[in-house]
Amino acid sequence: MKSLWNAFFIFGLVCAVFGASWLSLQIIKRKQCTAKVEGAISTCYSHGLPYPGLIYTVGGVEYSKPFSGSNEISVGQIVTVVYNPSNPKQFYIAEDKSTAKILGIAFACGGLVFMLVGYGHHRGLF
Repeated sequence: MKSLWNAFFIFGLVCAVFGASWLSLQIIKRKQCTAKVEGAISTCYSHGLPYPGLIYTVGGVEYSKPFSGSNEISVGQIVTVVYNPSNPKQFYIAEDKSTAKILGIAFACGGLVFMLVGYGHHRGLF
């Protein structure tokens, strides 16, 4: 069943590469974002519809971004925005303990498991 081994292995490889890439991007973002400013989670409107948004100001310029992070952060809360000084649109919220890193780790580990299952099946271990 070489094709089954290939399907498991390729699926696992794709998941592992995605997970490793996601983790790398998170690490790079954390290294590039070094400046801090206070921001607020508030209700913003688009086409008359409300949505939670993050508002923060850097160098006299106000930035407004949709917020879809942790459920522990609510509208009206003041948060610490850690941003990239050369690109203030790149940021993360210090208090946000959402699953961004966990997602990358899960995909990378899950991908490795699928690769091992595919290899084990191919070798007749299962």
